[in-house]
Amino acid sequence: MGCCQNRSELFTAETKSLRKPSFDYQTEDSSHEFRSMMDTTMIDYLKMCREKRNWEVICTLISNQQSVFDIKPVPSWTFRPKTIGCLALQYLARACKRFPQETNPFLAEILPALVDIIQEGKQDKVEQVMILFSHLTISEERNIRKNLVELLFFNQVLPMFLEEKFEFRQICAVTCARIYKNCTERQRKFIDADGITNLMQVISMGPLRGRFFSELIQCVIDLILDENKEPNLEHVGFVITYIDLNVVNNVDISMMSDAVRDKFFNLISLLQSYKANNTTN
Repeated sequence: MGCCQNRSELFTAETKSLRKPSFDYQTEDSSHEFRSMMDTTMIDYLKMCREKRNWEVICTLISNQQSVFDIKPVPSWTFRPKTIGCLALQYLARACKRFPQETNPFLAEILPALVDIIQEGKQDKVEQVMILFSHLTISEERNIRKNLVELLFFNQVLPMFLEEKFEFRQICAVTCARIYKNCTERQRKFIDADGITNLMQVISMGPLRGRFFSELIQCVIDLILDENKEPNLEHVGFVITYIDLNVVNNVDISMMSDAVRDKFFNLISLLQSYKANNTTN
């Protein structure tokens, strides 16, 4: 009884001392410290933090380089986490989807460090941080999207539009669309970063039907419609300039569901509005 009580008190004291997420975490020392204090492994400690929904502490472990083995990849198409830091990202990505109001304040504070993970290029962590961003950008907190653009998020992510895994390409494209949707300024930032060319490549590399195609068509539509849901003719013109007509011609609408077909026709209608406007003028 006394032993368990002491462990509980130590855990409470430790978590209270970590008020602000920090990426200056001394991973080797902390690993030994936690083992001696908790008589458990770092993975168990991380799981305990997840169960207690202590996202603040999990944020501090993102930079932890201690190796882990035989961790289940989540989602199944991702690489297995190789470090405690990647496992922490995996937990945060799932938590960001389920408990956004709890996690987002902590994640918003460490956006620069999260974007830096993309530059580091460690595949397991890059996949998890992009999954995290895909959930984080759903947030109604506009400053998150604004700050990501200021951190040159588009420039970091666009090269990954050509990655081999179509699930990963999809997440990259959809996440960018969530950032620029309903904002002319952010749409233009994406366009200026050669975003349309990369987006068209993602579309051409996948099946031209089904849910993934529908989501990508929506990415194009979101690049066209302004804050008032009206087509920005300048942006429509950019799309027409860069669109791959071979892709459009290869679309077989008979293979689409009604919902996907409607979305495709919606895009075609928006593109035709530009042509009609130019003809009138």
